[in-house]
Amino acid sequence: MDNGKVSFDGALHLADYFGVSFRSCVLRLAYTFHFLEGEYSDLNKRISRYKPDKKKAELGIDVENIELLDQAVDSYQFYFQIEEDIVWHRFKNDFIYNENRMEGLDIDEDEVAEIVTDLRLNRQKSAFCKESYEDMIQVVGHAALYDYIIETNDKLSIYKILDLNKKLFQYAPFPEEFGKTRTDNNLVLGTKFESVDWREVAQELIKLQEPVDSLVEQVEELSISEYLLRAIKIHHRITQIHPFRDGNVTQRHLQKAA
Repeated sequence: MDNGKVSFDGALHLADYFGVSFRSCVLRLAYTFHFLEGEYSDLNKRISRYKPDKKKAELGIDVENIELLDQAVDSYQFYFQIEEDIVWHRFKNDFIYNENRMEGLDIDEDEVAEIVTDLRLNRQKSAFCKESYEDMIQVVGHAALYDYIIETNDKLSIYKILDLNKKLFQYAPFPEEFGKTRTDNNLVLGTKFESVDWREVAQELIKLQEPVDSLVEQVEELSISEYLLRAIKIHHRITQIHPFRDGNVTQRHLQKAA
């Protein structure tokens, strides 16, 4: 504080210390306490020009306050058991629909309901079981996966990943093509890593069984944030291994037949 006023750098340190956004801290200093240095008339422009994330790096402040995030997650109250089927059904449908909208699915909820019902009832005989509905087929499989996760008493194992892949694509054309690790190398677009060689997929998955077992055994001892961090590391490694093939299965199957 200089002459009773707080600079933008000072506001940045305060925002980091109290775990609030830089903008909210600046506005509070300016309009509630009148402690902010400089003119207030062009405050929004000053905030935009300041670029707080870039400035954090210059000042040696962590861009992401991991300890603060840990505390926030550990303060949550989680309700793992859902007693009412209708509540779970509605939550699951809304969650899956909106999650797939984020992935670019352009379809309204009524259409989703019709396609999902038809695929569930008729599976590979459904009129929607074809290449043009590939995204929706995965949505229905996604829903089946959530049901399995909630209902299963199966022991958690890295080897279950094969069954999960098969469940995800159970409504797809040629479902027998799934639940198998890839037999060639692939390029994961938009990433900064290379997937492992296809010949090493099995042994790399086996290496993950120990951290999975450790996670299960220590579930009561770990905080929620610690548990999530370990699970995220396992998930990230599975992403790097990239055990399954990409691409359109229908097209691959037709090419094989040709």
